[in-house]
Formats: sequence, structure tokens, C-alpha cells
Amino acid sequence: MSQTLVPTNSTNGAVKHSNGTPNLLASASQAKFWRRAAPKKAKEAPESKDSPWKKHLQVRKTLKSTELYRRTLSQSPLGWGLNRESLAPTTLALLKANDESLKAGKSGLKGKSLRRAETAVQSWLKDYRELPQSFDAALASLAVARILPEVASDLDGEIWWQALDALYETAVAASSWQTDLDLPPEKTLAQQLVAGELPLTLAYLFPEMKPLHDLRSEARERLTTNLEEVLNGEGLCHGTLLTVWRPLLASWTRSAIIGETFKKNAWSASAAAQYAWSVTQALRWTRADGSQLLAAKEVAWEKDFVATMLDLAGDAADRSAATESLGKKIYSDPKIKKNAALPETADRCEWAGLAILRTNWSRKAARVAVDFSGSAIQLEVSAGGRTLFAGPWDFGSEADGTLLRPTGTWEEVCWFSDEEVDYLELSIDLVGGGTLERQILLARDDDFLLLADNVMRPQADLITHTWSLPLAEGVAFEPNSETREGLLVSEKAIGKVLPLALPEWRVDPRGGTLVAEVEEDKPTQLTLRQQQPLEAICAPLFIDLNPRRAQKECTWRQLTVAESLETVSRDVAVAFRAQCGKDQWVMYRSLADTANRTFIGQNISSEFFVARFLAPEGEAEELIEIDGR
Repeated sequence: MSQTLVPTNSTNGAVKHSNGTPNLLASASQAKFWRRAAPKKAKEAPESKDSPWKKHLQVRKTLKSTELYRRTLSQSPLGWGLNRESLAPTTLALLKANDESLKAGKSGLKGKSLRRAETAVQSWLKDYRELPQSFDAALASLAVARILPEVASDLDGEIWWQALDALYETAVAASSWQTDLDLPPEKTLAQQLVAGELPLTLAYLFPEMKPLHDLRSEARERLTTNLEEVLNGEGLCHGTLLTVWRPLLASWTRSAIIGETFKKNAWSASAAAQYAWSVTQALRWTRADGSQLLAAKEVAWEKDFVATMLDLAGDAADRSAATESLGKKIYSDPKIKKNAALPETADRCEWAGLAILRTNWSRKAARVAVDFSGSAIQLEVSAGGRTLFAGPWDFGSEADGTLLRPTGTWEEVCWFSDEEVDYLELSIDLVGGGTLERQILLARDDDFLLLADNVMRPQADLITHTWSLPLAEGVAFEPNSETREGLLVSEKAIGKVLPLALPEWRVDPRGGTLVAEVEEDKPTQLTLRQQQPLEAICAPLFIDLNPRRAQKECTWRQLTVAESLETVSRDVAVAFRAQCGKDQWVMYRSLADTANRTFIGQNISSEFFVARFLAPEGEAEELIEIDGR
């Protein structure tokens, strides 16, 4: 695309393109273009190899990218939080050039490394106008910006200025972009990089030029807006952005480093608080291997990334959590005491459509990550340092043979978290009448997970409900040949699953099935099917997450629930007792209006109740009780 230069009387001495952005090389011949930090004769032949400007770039000490990222040693921070194999060849070449520049340090790029960097810059410059608004293209722009000071003395002068001009034009054009959570997540990420980080980077690397120096105010505003609109007020991103959360956090971290060199930092005080909270949240949402929950497994935490985040925004509690949960290979702070204070492990946000249930901060802690921001709930369950389930928690409900499709969005009904349990309940309306209420309970010390679907009042005589979860790679379900429970197995038993509402013994065929279903090119699904000739149905699974206990004998029973000395039907209220080894628990759920009811000597007037059951005393130690309706 050709550009037409037009004269201007701008105070910064800029000669402009026809689109209104200054042509930097043409403007550089004017004294008003330069700030005091520039060499006195900067306007003299700025494209020349021996120009005062090029010599200035070689000798200035504080603005080299190696100095800017002094906290890191192994690779360029542009590589944080991403899978390099997914990058386009030009972007990958530019990223490698930045890696080599970092390793070269003050001596700078030389020989083949320098020539590779120059070739990559020229390749980007040739096609930059045709590049889509994507993360890949945005990252390439940042990589060019960072490498330009390193190649200034060797790259053809006009090409160097054309590249800088292209970056400036890109940053100015992106200033009109608006954050929109309805856009694909990659668009939001690209906007953050090009409209926020890129102008901030240009303002830092080339403060001698007035047009580039002036970018910092706009960049600060854009970064502030981005942080405040994609995070929930406590550092948690919206569920639609989970796939790009790590790259977003990487961009914010790089921007925060640059912001330390500015009087007003990279963003407002409120945005700085958001960034600090996001560091804590990111630690919560981390698997045992360092990768992010509910995201691709290829990208784990880089050691430098974690250390820089905590250096910039982490407090003592964050450093304690990182030390306990990430392992010494990723992060370890020798100053942290064993009993140091830690952040809360669990959190949820209805606006974000996300919840994390977690027993503690150790690497092997049980974790349940829930994304209910879309029409289908995404669930990931891990325990003992490995993932058990990961993927969509699908369901299908029928009333008298008619499919009950979900309508609207998932709504949070209840959230509760204390020292005993984390509990989340969600609800969605069904077309044709009725509601599906979904329960997730993680018992911290007792090491079990309760998942339950409750189909309520679809005005039918027969309800059939099916729900399924994808088993993680390397995990299998081995059903017992005589009873309906089964083991979750990897190299060895890692958990046990009990279908509480189904008869224990297979000789009794009533009620439904619990099976592992295998389809080609799809993960194996653990599927629970139940059928009940009543107006409501409760379909629970009890998952024992203790591998030692899971290999011991287990049993469960459906308990009789009474109201006013009369047994109530199973569409009014249900209760169960489960035993694994010597440990026992009881669970109760009201499917109708709450009332004073009894089961095994327990008097209950609430909607939901779970307790340890102490035999032979028959006493119940409450884990959770929800009053409900």
C-alpha cells in the first residue's frame, strides 16, 4: 500500500502519511521531531549507518532489551505462556532472534545471528499490512520492536526506519480497538498486545522521538481499560478468555516491567491491583505439572515468568503458595517458612463463569476447575498430581420420551467454602418445563468428590437422565464384575466411583447404568444413566479421591426418608450412605419444598446435607448444610 506525504506544521515536526500518521524517517530530518534525550545532531542523515542517531543507539546503556529484561536469563519474555510450535515461521524466527539477543547481552548480535534477525525483520516488513488481527501477527510486531535497537547499526537504514514506521502505524491504528468479550479470545489477546503493549514498548525503546514518546499515555489508558474489562475485580479472567489467560498475563507482566521505568507506571492504581490479584488467581488455576487448568497441556509455567510475576506483584502469601504448589524446578523461595500464611485455595465468580475448588496448595492437592460461562459446562478434576477427568460435562434429559433441551445460561445457585468443603451449585432451565440443578462438592480432609444432577419438575410420568464426563488421557474405568462401582486406574488404582442412586448389585437391573463408553477419535466417556417413573430425579456420583482407600472394600445404600412418620417418594427427597474402607458418609437432598424429615435418626429441614457418619454410634458430623428453598 503506497503512502502519500503531506506537509504539516505539527509541534512535533512530523511529516505525515495520507492516513494522518507521521512518516518517521521524513520527520526525523526536522529538529522538532526529537526530544532532549536524542543526540544533538540526530536529524542529520538519520538513515545513515554512521549517523549520530545510529551511534547513539549503540552506546546508550539503559534501553537495550537485555537491560530491560534483566530478570530473565533463559529466553525472551516474548515466549512466555505460549506454544512456539503454533507460530508462523516469520514470528518464530523473530522470537528466536530475541532469544539470541538476550543471550548475547551487551556484545550484541553478530555473524549468522545478526543476519537471521535482519532477514526476519525484512520478511515481516514485506507482509505486515496483510497480516490478520491475530496473536501471531501481534507477537511478531512486538518481536520486531524489541530487535530493532539490536540491528540498527547493520540493517539498511531505510529498511530500519520503514520497520519502525510500520510499528508506529500499527500502534496508532490499534488505538481505536475496543475490548469486547463477545469477540474470539485471540482477538482480545491481539488487541492487548498491539493496542497496549506495543505502544508502551515503542515509547520505552525510542523515547528520543516525540511521536513515539507520546504513545505512553495512550498505552497506559489502553492497558488500564483492558485489565479492568477482562478481569472480574479480583484478578480472575472471564471464562471465554481461559485459552489466552497465560499469554495475557505474560503481556501484562512485560508491560509492568516497562512501567517500572515510567513515573506513572504502565497503568492506573486500580489496574495494578487487578494485575496483582491475577497473579494469585493464576497460581490457583495451575495443575501439578505447571500448566493451566482447563487449557492445553503443552504450556507449563516458565521459571523466569513465575519469578518475575512474583517479584513485580506477589506478596508473601503468593510466594508461599508458589513454593508449595509448583515445586523447586519452577519456583522456590528459601525465605518462606513452613507454616507461612497462604491465600485461599478456592474461588468462584458468576460474572466470569468460573470456579476453582481445591483442597490445599500442595502439588498433589485435589482440584476441580469449572467453566460455566458457556452453554456446556467444562470440568477438570485432578487428584494425586494427575488429571482424572477433563472436558465437557454433557447431559441429556427426557420427559416421557421428549428431549428436554437447556435454554438460557447457567446460573449460580449457591457457593460455599470453608475448612471442610468447597461447594458449587448451578442451575439451568429446560425447554418443555423443569430445571436441571447441578451440584459439585469437594471434601477437603475427607478426599472425596460428589457430583450430582437433579432434574426438577418437568411435569412427566417418566424421567430419563444421562450425564457423562471424559476420562483424562491415560485414565481408564474398570467396573466391578458383581457390583456397580468401578475403579479409576492409571498404572494403578487412583480413585473409585460409586453410583449412589443405583442398586449396588448388578443382579438388580433396575434404575440405570454406569459405564465407560468408547467412541472413535473421542476420549472415553464415563456415563451415568438413570430412569425414574416420578416427577424429579437425583443422579449422583461419589468419587473417592484417596487411592489407598479406593482399593479397600466399599458399599452404599439408598436410605429411607420419612416425613410425618410416612415414607416420602424419591421425587420428594433422597438420602444415601456411602462407605469406603472404615470411613462412612451420609448425603441428603430435597427435590421438593423443604420440610422436617428424618433418615437413619437424623432430623433434617434443609435442602442439602452431607456429613461423616460415625458407626456404631450413629452420629453425624456435619460437613455442609444448605437451607435452600
